[in-house]
Amino acid sequence: MPNGTRQLCGSIGYPGDVVVAKATFKSPVVGTILFTQLKSNSYSDVSIFVNLAYGKSSTTATHGHNWHIHAYPIRTETDDDANRCWSTGAHWNPFNINISDSSYTRNCRPDNPFACEIGDLTGKQTTLSVVPDVGKIQAKYFFTDLTSWVNGTESMIGRSVVIHGAGGAPSRMACVIRVSLLCSSAVPLLLNENQPHLKYGN
Repeated sequence: MPNGTRQLCGSIGYPGDVVVAKATFKSPVVGTILFTQLKSNSYSDVSIFVNLAYGKSSTTATHGHNWHIHAYPIRTETDDDANRCWSTGAHWNPFNINISDSSYTRNCRPDNPFACEIGDLTGKQTTLSVVPDVGKIQAKYFFTDLTSWVNGTESMIGRSVVIHGAGGAPSRMACVIRVSLLCSSAVPLLLNENQPHLKYGN
């Protein structure tokens, strides 16, 4: 109002308790992906916050990286083999969407996510760019996912997230050991997972 009167106001926050899952990348990509969903409703939207980079200012930015949730975790936590990301199996696809059909790439797109595999984050969202420095605005993305779930039976917990090569290359450049449960509580803000108000556990 012109005279400074406050006519309306409201609190910013989630409508209920949330479940948060975290995927932590260590090499060659470093950073995290946070998946947040209402604890009481596994059909509710999932918020995805991406903060990924190479971690070295001397590295050249790369673009067009496909990214997916894969069915399995890395087979062992101590597996440093260059091919370890292949042990994560195929994309998370609990409803057996036929990806071999030529219509898949045509139908699976951000405005039609229900035609995609649950784990096809590229098809449902977009590709990623990976920049040199963690924390820069160019390293951060925020998405809303309508079809995956963090809570409940056969969720993404315990699976892996894989970042593929630049320019749509199928090579598996980076992956996480497993998607793990970060916290389950009422959380007002999750753009920084180090915020002191995060309550771990129930």
